[in-house]
Amino acid sequence: MQTTILDPVQKGQSGNPRGRPTGKSNLATSLTRALNEKVTVVENGERRKISKLDAAVKQVINKAAAGDARAFQQMVNLSCLVAADDGHAIPNALNKEADREVMAQLLERFHLEGSTSSERRTDTDQVTGTPTSAPALKRKPS
Repeated sequence: MQTTILDPVQKGQSGNPRGRPTGKSNLATSLTRALNEKVTVVENGERRKISKLDAAVKQVINKAAAGDARAFQQMVNLSCLVAADDGHAIPNALNKEADREVMAQLLERFHLEGSTSSERRTDTDQVTGTPTSAPALKRKPS
């Protein structure tokens, strides 16, 4: 019987010199890494480094404050997600009367934006329960 040694290993040398290969990152790891990357922003004349996640949230909030209805809806959705994670039924910001008035004014502004007087209808505000004018809903042709 003859034994053949294919790759002789010296005493004290690892049988796996390259070691265990590193695993591939999954979507959650890649997303977390990308959201935590730093970007430079200028706020009030000062340059600061913040995460991309913080920058994205600031952009959504700023657009919502400027009257962008889609950004406002995204902000409300994000607030509800955060509230659900905290175990609250509704976001804490909506619990105060002054905040409810501001939300009612914003909702009324979004409803009235771009409508003419012939398209307006009376509706009840979801936040305060007071009647508001809102544009009639138009369906897109299928």
